[in-house]
Amino acid sequence: KIKSLESMIKILESKLSLAQKDVISIQNDSSKKESNIASLKSKIAELENIKSELEEAKPRDYVSSK
Repeated sequence: KIKSLESMIKILESKLSLAQKDVISIQNDSSKKESNIASLKSKIAELENIKSELEEAKPRDYVSSK
């Protein structure tokens, strides 16, 4: 009976270890995704600024070319 319990403990320990590795992997993936999202938000903001600059420049260029 003791050997059976020891065997079950080893199985549970290995399952726990695998679960902990899975958690670390998921956390790493999540961190990468968060970083990518932040980068994309920054790029969107940059493009919005460029768009605003172009919209502001367009009427001036049009008026000055007449």
